[in-house]
Amino acid sequence: MTTRRSTGRRTARLRFCGLTLLFGGALLCGCTKEDAAPEGGGLTTVNFRGSIQTRTAIGADGETVWAAGDRVGIYMVTAGGAIPDNISSGGDNKAYTIDPATGALTPADGTPLYYPSTGAVDFVAYYPHGTAGTEAGNVTADGRYRVSVVDQSDPTVLDVLYAKTEGITSVLPHVLLSFRHLMSKVTLDVALGEGLTALAGSDATALTFSGMPASAAIALQDGTFAAGTAADFSALKAEGATAPAVAAFTAVIVPQAGMPGRKAVFTVDGKSYEWTIPDTEVFEGGKHYVYPVTVKKTGVAVGAPAIADWTTDDHGTGTAQKMEVVRIKAGTFRMGSPDTDPQATGYEKPRHWVKLTRDFYLSKYEVTRTQYAAFLNATGVPKADVGQSAKAEVDGAERSLFQVNEKGWTPKWNDATGKWEATGDYPMIYVTWYGAKAYAEWVGGRLPTEAEWEYACRAGTETIYSFGDDASLVGDYTVYWYNKTDDGPSEVGTKKPNPWGLYDMHGNVYEWCLDSSDTQPNYPTAATEADAVIDPLVTTGPDRVARGGSWGSTPSNLPSARRNNDIPGTFSIFNGFRVAFPKK
Repeated sequence: MTTRRSTGRRTARLRFCGLTLLFGGALLCGCTKEDAAPEGGGLTTVNFRGSIQTRTAIGADGETVWAAGDRVGIYMVTAGGAIPDNISSGGDNKAYTIDPATGALTPADGTPLYYPSTGAVDFVAYYPHGTAGTEAGNVTADGRYRVSVVDQSDPTVLDVLYAKTEGITSVLPHVLLSFRHLMSKVTLDVALGEGLTALAGSDATALTFSGMPASAAIALQDGTFAAGTAADFSALKAEGATAPAVAAFTAVIVPQAGMPGRKAVFTVDGKSYEWTIPDTEVFEGGKHYVYPVTVKKTGVAVGAPAIADWTTDDHGTGTAQKMEVVRIKAGTFRMGSPDTDPQATGYEKPRHWVKLTRDFYLSKYEVTRTQYAAFLNATGVPKADVGQSAKAEVDGAERSLFQVNEKGWTPKWNDATGKWEATGDYPMIYVTWYGAKAYAEWVGGRLPTEAEWEYACRAGTETIYSFGDDASLVGDYTVYWYNKTDDGPSEVGTKKPNPWGLYDMHGNVYEWCLDSSDTQPNYPTAATEADAVIDPLVTTGPDRVARGGSWGSTPSNLPSARRNNDIPGTFSIFNGFRVAFPKK
């Protein structure tokens, strides 16, 4: 690894509060005047931030799908408890409003939730917030949210979002609510056969669904549905259409298993044409189904749908990011390389026992440059030109976060939009240890310790690689020197995962760890499991540990135990990172 030094012109102060533990995806809470405990109460304020899950690239249109004035309802429940029987004080469907620029949540009545003095809690949140009642948009006394899809004129009302975060205590008093779409979305791209026309106004193509559930009750305890009765409802006609389609229709519908009697009725030139939806057709929550449709004088022809995760919300102005994580169970393992490994260095010895006492979550993929761009925009990191370093205050001092790369391998500043921009699921590189640490804390986590990293990489194995000892298989699991035809890393997740479902633990980019390093062998002697080192973390030494090898590595630099280190302020085309979220 090489060190590059660069200077920037301006700095921003990153305020790492309002952070949270993430259980499925990623954006955070900012500091507010309510961070302080109530006078004399000795309690801790709960701070929230909401994100909507997706791994789509973040572009110039915005970093969030929230709109101004959006309200969510939040329940605070005794850990493991149920709604409504175990609601913690004040946490009964409390309304919070969302800042569309940052995702930060503010109590609608000005009074925040406070953690109980003892014990853990679960948080359940949903959008849009409903008041007590039994009609659509209301919440019943037993904690069921009512929804009706009969009126499709405002998709923001129908797009029910849900988040649940469990086992949180005031030790980590900042909570990320990672929302997912509960409803299904259907789009029909409609083309017309010979002899049919689609004129503006009353003669334009129209679409009505019939025979499918038009209402539902959603149990806020777990986000499950109880479908209501069937009724007719019309889809919403979108602006414009992509040829050969002359119109596109979209509807938010109740998730449903296969069922008979469902139809889509098209009205063209004053005449109705029907498509009988197959009895086996399933619509899953959180999915978007796009059908190519051609209405002909002889009937309706419908092609197979394209099915994708519902990644963009109709009521917002852009996309948000999702950080997928894997839960790593606590356990004991042997860290380092055995004396029998001919390629091992003294830096990896002695092989010793380590015990990790807590479960943690580790991001399934390396952090991407699009995810990093969202962090830069949310925290107000100012412009840096190509070849310069973007700077901010981290841990009380001005630090370089990353160096802006001319080839687009890092986020770039767009003068027209006044924002950082990046595209694609490529790992963030040229990022310093400080820049990686800042992002990890912003999303409510931290960098993994070196022991956590190797434990997760090994995934229960004791072989040289997580996939065995056969170096000839390296190319199936890693992006490395011998299977790269160009410079730079590959998109994350293009190779096989390790046994625990983590991608790119070998190769692609080196991953910064939390530990310091003195560049000398510093492993302890713990030859038996009874002597295992408990939750090790090295805090002395000028360098920082980087693990896993990179796209520029040979197989000898990719083993699970292989160690590397670098200056924390270095910029390198080989360095990236992923995030750990300790389970409290």
